[in-house]
Amino acid sequence: EHALGTGFLIKQTVENSIKDVKFINNRLSYLKLKGKFKTIYLINTHAPTEDKGPDIKDEFYETLDQTLDTFTSYSMKILLGDMNAKLGHEQMYKPALGDHSLHDHSNDNGIRLLEFALSRNMLVKSTMFPHRMIHKGTWVSPDGRTINQIDHVLVDTRWQSNILDVRTYRDADVDSDHMLVVLKLRDKINSQ
Repeated sequence: EHALGTGFLIKQTVENSIKDVKFINNRLSYLKLKGKFKTIYLINTHAPTEDKGPDIKDEFYETLDQTLDTFTSYSMKILLGDMNAKLGHEQMYKPALGDHSLHDHSNDNGIRLLEFALSRNMLVKSTMFPHRMIHKGTWVSPDGRTINQIDHVLVDTRWQSNILDVRTYRDADVDSDHMLVVLKLRDKINSQ
């Protein structure tokens, strides 16, 4: 059975750096961390699936946009989660899109995500690192025959060099049809 929701699993050593946790709705939440020199926001998302109507998708992106508007401009914003977005290799989206997407063509959700990234001056870092195909797929169908890259990590262009890697770990036991997506972040977290 499918259920909506977002959440965070936090290592105990990071616990003291948490300044705020907010659940906007069943598709959107964020965690505010005190970095050594800047505030870091981790925004967790669960976008509508491809088959949902445009009104539902528009509402999701409007709420996401409004949420990001509440954060200070100099803070680091990392958007991560189930975007239900297949991203291809369309040239017109290259300012936000890397060369290492699993798919050849973007679906409607992919176009929406790329338009959002361009409008917010963000990069889809999950498409920017060269990995084997098995380390790009983030979702597997129940029959195990279809693998898609629909979970993504985005960051402000200003902070792009702080994301050192994004990849999937297939063997992680997360009791889900989604695989574990891990990003490596170069930054100092203030734990006081």
